[in-house]
Amino acid sequence: MIDMIGRLLEELGLLKVDADGEPDTRLPVFQMRQFDSGDLVFSEGDQGRNFFVVVFGEVNMTVEPVGSSPFALGIGERGQLLGHESLIDGEVRPCSATALTELRLLDIAIESFE
Repeated sequence: MIDMIGRLLEELGLLKVDADGEPDTRLPVFQMRQFDSGDLVFSEGDQGRNFFVVVFGEVNMTVEPVGSSPFALGIGERGQLLGHESLIDGEVRPCSATALTELRLLDIAIESFE
């Protein structure tokens, strides 16, 4: 599992390796989180201090405009980033994320990049 996570982080440009294949010593601080189908990962309007990388499973991204029913923005799959928008613009999370299937995510703290 650790090798798979390392490869995924490298593919996403979150982990650099040197010519000998050794990882950069400034690894991001992360934890593996697991969700069951239907579990809420984060809610629209939450303050973001972390972002997620999908390792396994699918997650439904939705928004609920004031006075309207929620609608789907899309489905996140392996390798996709979730929740990073609020880290870029400093705003609250613009959408909610709910596990569609069993879901494993890397939860990466923003402090890793400060």
